[in-house]
Amino acid sequence: MPGLRTRNGLTRVTVSGRALSKVAAGPCTGRRYRVAFAANHGRCGARPLQQIVQALIVFRTTLSILVLGAVLSGCDNSRTKSASRPAPELPAVALDTPEAAARCVLTGLQAELRAVASGDQELAQAALEQLRSMVAAEAIEKRLNRMPQFEGLLGADLIAGYIRNWGSTIAYYAEGFRFERMRRVTDTPAKVSLVVPASGPADDALIQVTCLRQDDGTWRVSRIEFVGETTTTAPVSQPAPEP
Repeated sequence: MPGLRTRNGLTRVTVSGRALSKVAAGPCTGRRYRVAFAANHGRCGARPLQQIVQALIVFRTTLSILVLGAVLSGCDNSRTKSASRPAPELPAVALDTPEAAARCVLTGLQAELRAVASGDQELAQAALEQLRSMVAAEAIEKRLNRMPQFEGLLGADLIAGYIRNWGSTIAYYAEGFRFERMRRVTDTPAKVSLVVPASGPADDALIQVTCLRQDDGTWRVSRIEFVGETTTTAPVSQPAPEP
């Protein structure tokens, strides 16, 4: 069993008769001490540990304050930038051609993003409902229902979640649509895909909008995605019937 032996002012820790370490006897007074296994000197070893813990707490608190300040500053800058955007305005709905449908949906997403940026939740909701009327909801739901994981990502209202995801996808380029350069890249009686060039603050992109012809002769948007510069002006192969 471990034992303590005191001799000439020093405490010696022993195990089976062998000394392990020495610690100066008496209270901690600023002299250098080595952590020992002697119970009567446990406080001497604990105090430096407490000081380290306190220093870490102070450091974490200071770092948290700095990070929070940076986040709040970034939010203020974001609000300042959004204030300079044009006022949100819902587009007039026109779905008689694929080009008209693509333009309406992209400008509708633009209006929804502007409304959110300006804090106008009522107009943002109105924009979302208008967009819902311009999308190929049946085809979208059919596609998403084959992939149950999307419900966790988009929410129970798949169409609303899908539309909001479109907005998040094109948000960086939402103020730079160049509709005068819009062109068809696939063209069939029931399905047309168009490419719309768009400019962001630092670069450009091509946004592809896929439109499906409805039974009433109108066109609805079923998909919005980015494509590369190699997109051709004619289909490479017969498009699949599934949007």
